Amino acid sequence: MTIESTPIVSVILPTFNRAHLLPRTIKSVFSQTLSNFELIIVNDGSTDNTLAVLAQISDPRIVLIDLPRNFGATYARNAGIAAARAELVAFLDSDDEWLPATLELQVDRLNSSADPLASVVYADEVFSQPKSATNQASPALSVAKPYEGDVFYFLCTRELCPSTSMVLVKRSALIRVGGFDINLPSQQDCDLFLKLAYTSNHFLAVNQPLVIKNNNEFRISNDLDAKVRGIEVLDCKWGKIIKQRFGDAVYRQWLNWLFDVVDRLKIRKAASDGKMMSAWITFLGSLGSVSHNNFWGRVKLLLVVLLKQDEQVYKNLYQFYQRKLKHRPSNPAEGQSSLET
Repeated sequence: MTIESTPIVSVILPTFNRAHLLPRTIKSVFSQTLSNFELIIVNDGSTDNTLAVLAQISDPRIVLIDLPRNFGATYARNAGIAAARAELVAFLDSDDEWLPATLELQVDRLNSSADPLASVVYADEVFSQPKSATNQASPALSVAKPYEGDVFYFLCTRELCPSTSMVLVKRSALIRVGGFDINLPSQQDCDLFLKLAYTSNHFLAVNQPLVIKNNNEFRISNDLDAKVRGIEVLDCKWGKIIKQRFGDAVYRQWLNWLFDVVDRLKIRKAASDGKMMSAWITFLGSLGSVSHNNFWGRVKLLLVVLLKQDEQVYKNLYQFYQRKLKHRPSNPAEGQSSLET
């Protein structure tokens, strides 16, 4: 591919002070079997050696946008969308990785679809495990589910909850819905997918793991208030619409998810600050709202955050549960537990 040619995909990679992780993430992009892409790296005001790291990588497919200060990942992604030359846009967080066939399989899925409203293709994602004896990252737990077409209902019930690194989206659809909402303090990806689905953009799925989430260590935001405000704003934007379209039962599911996110943030923040009594009180108080969708999230909090067990203990328990579920003689319960953290 020459620099003058039109790429098939514009890959948008926002980054802030992650110079130590960028080479791994960029390597996963350059390892793609579909090579006709541009990689738009948006340096969001990094104060580390990000620019020095990028200067060592020579490839005409790289487009660098160097923002004068830190605006946040939402602003950075919108800057990438504005600069994108391709009609298809893929997002990759600077601590995640793609498997080599990610772009090829997503593009093929979109091109092979007869659905004229198809605008989004999402893949499955896995959480990485510690390095194996072969020194390769070992994908672990699948979290996505293959809902296709009009998925607005499943986004509202949180049966489908893709992350930005999982999706390939038509740029024209992103422009029509206004991209990411920079006024949301948090949950901007959830809001974007709701906007896309609500405006009749259909979703397609590649039902296999293509994204590796390298987030085994808990990353606690110091601005818990901003996280909570984001949840409140999200409900103001979508709560009334969800209730009008699907009724009280679905709206209660939506609220249960919102409360669950807030509880998990509070529990993790309290534990991170060494306030274990507060963490336990919040955890116990939240058990009354535990549903099938957030049960395993609660188990993870109990084992890893409160009881300080290695995360592998939780993963082994979940995998044991999944094996037992597959061998049950009756039909399994509809849906799969979310492993959101």
